[in-house]
Amino acid sequence: MARFRHALLYQQVVELGSMAAAAREQGIAPSVVSKHLAELEASLGAQLLTRTTRKIAMTEAGEYFYHSICGIGANWQALQDETARLNKRPAGKLSIAAPSLVHSRVLMTVLSGFAVHYPDVKLELRCVDYEDIPFDRADISIARKREGFDSATYVGVPIYSYSNSLFASSDYLAKHGEPQNTQDLLHHQCLSYGVGKSRRYWHFSQADSILVNGHLSSNDTEVLIRAALQHQGIVYIPRLLVSDEIERGLLKPILVNQCQSEPFELMAYYRKQAYLPQKTRVLIDYLIK
Repeated sequence: MARFRHALLYQQVVELGSMAAAAREQGIAPSVVSKHLAELEASLGAQLLTRTTRKIAMTEAGEYFYHSICGIGANWQALQDETARLNKRPAGKLSIAAPSLVHSRVLMTVLSGFAVHYPDVKLELRCVDYEDIPFDRADISIARKREGFDSATYVGVPIYSYSNSLFASSDYLAKHGEPQNTQDLLHHQCLSYGVGKSRRYWHFSQADSILVNGHLSSNDTEVLIRAALQHQGIVYIPRLLVSDEIERGLLKPILVNQCQSEPFELMAYYRKQAYLPQKTRVLIDYLIK
């Protein structure tokens, strides 16, 4: 345990820039700091610092040791904090990164309930692009599973399984007729995702893929939802994004038993750590539930 304390003292010396500054912070004599660092170097069998009359500098071994102890020290502090809170309610700021559509149409429907159960957890929602998930400056990142993503520093937890389905407004269907099979879709306005593509396909798990036609496409799913609500065509998206509009009768599911995509996973990503903070753990559990 003494070596660990010496290691944390070394971290403080590096960050404050001198042994004297670390000694003042600890309330001990500079000679004691120098002695503890010498003991640490002796136990490691490596020199960590080069010392001059004016400043200190890390050796190559010292730089490696510093970056390593920073992570260990952060985990140690988190462990102490969480242990102290075991008999208390989860508390503190919790930052969540997600694409804006996930925030507005998925998380906002459930986070109000989370706030009731855990009023001492203060949520900070960061809107980021899907390509930036997992976001390194957030406690949790939530998005569709990143295919091929493999990281030694992040953990991914599946929180929801979903598929794309077809939806249109009743006014649109009254005017253009309701499709009875996938071939009927060829004669409808299909609001498709993506830009810069000359050919757009909708792929179904229980039917053939089709080349869709339509006067409007976008790389923003919110735009497609708005277009469907304005009776402009059929949209192919996850049901959870438009559950409110379905409940209110603004959009209607069509070809439910024929046209669904392969399943996707909504994932929660967080950085690997020795002890997962209680506030992070309860949010993941709440989302899964």
